[in-house]
Amino acid sequence: MGSNKYGPDIDMWSIGCIFGEMVTGRALFPGVSVHDELLRIFKILGTPIETSSDGQFTDGQAAPDIDEFRVWPGVSQLPDWKPDFPEYSRIPLAPLLPKLNTTGIDLFQKLLAYPPSARISALHALERKFHNSCIPPPYLVFNV
Repeated sequence: MGSNKYGPDIDMWSIGCIFGEMVTGRALFPGVSVHDELLRIFKILGTPIETSSDGQFTDGQAAPDIDEFRVWPGVSQLPDWKPDFPEYSRIPLAPLLPKLNTTGIDLFQKLLAYPPSARISALHALERKFHNSCIPPPYLVFNV
């Protein structure tokens, strides 16, 4: 979103995108510009929802109706944020990522959490049970 702050949590977003591409065989957010790419992200993950410093939602929605994955405190202060972005709800990820089981989808969501500070760390991502289901089958050796 145009922030000049960089750290490992930014890399985790990139890993989430690569993970999605490996699972689907295509780019998930193939934008042709920053604005277009953000819209493609929002169409899948939902448009981020701002909260005020006291944790109250500023868009008038009641807290029980809020999708926790869309909450991003301070998003409206980021350089590429536009107050007129269309309001998209998060779509179900299972149809988008049919090759992933529930632990894989959970990992994907944690890699692509909107606030960088909420993203899963590399260490915690490697500890996820999802990786146990990704062990390749043994290679078959053929005698020729």
